[in-house]
Parts: sequence; C-alpha cells; structure tokens
Amino acid sequence: MRSKLILTLVLLAAGAIVAAGWLAGQATAGRLQAEREALRRERSELIRLQAERQRLRVAVLEAMQRASLRDAEAARARPPAPIEPPARAASAGLVPGEWAESRTWANRGQATATEAVQTA
Repeated sequence: MRSKLILTLVLLAAGAIVAAGWLAGQATAGRLQAEREALRRERSELIRLQAERQRLRVAVLEAMQRASLRDAEAARARPPAPIEPPARAASAGLVPGEWAESRTWANRGQATATEAVQTA
C-alpha cells in the first residue's frame, strides 16, 4: 500500500512538473506570437515608409528639373544684358621732369647688360 501511495505521489509530482512546463511553454509561445505580430506590423510600416521615401525622392527630383527648366526658359526669354565697353583709364599725360631732345637719345638696349638698364 505504501508503494502505491508513493507511486501516486510521484505520478502527481511528475504531472505537476509537466503541467508547469506546458504552462511556461504556453506563456512563452504567447509572448513570442505577440512579438512576431509587433515585428510584422513594424516591417509593414517600414515597407510603407520606404515606398513613401522613394516617392518623395522622385517628386523632389521632378520639382528640381521643372525649376531648372523654368529658370532656363526665363533666361532665354530675358533680353541679353547690354555689353558696355570697358572704362578707359585716364591717361597719365606727360609727367613733368627732365626732357631731352630726340637727337640725344641712345639705343642702350643694343649695348652691354649694364648699359641696357640705364635710362639716361
């Protein structure tokens, strides 16, 4: 009789352990399913946001191209700016100083290097 009681207690303990393990597994499975569902929602949101980003990139490029074309068209429609001649520098005129007659001039550039730098 005693062995029957021990066997019953052992079977009940084993059943309790199995039930506790099953409950722990169910709780873990529930958490994992909730996490999987959250990840699935995040992934679908990510895919939606990536598609929106791509759509916006295309829209920005098209807007930039339209603006560039509009600017080019406006530049073509605008008459060209008149080209003004460069301002003439005021002539220094004749600087007062020593004057020499042309017959006293010498071609110093044909002489030696020292004479080439002389000015008078």
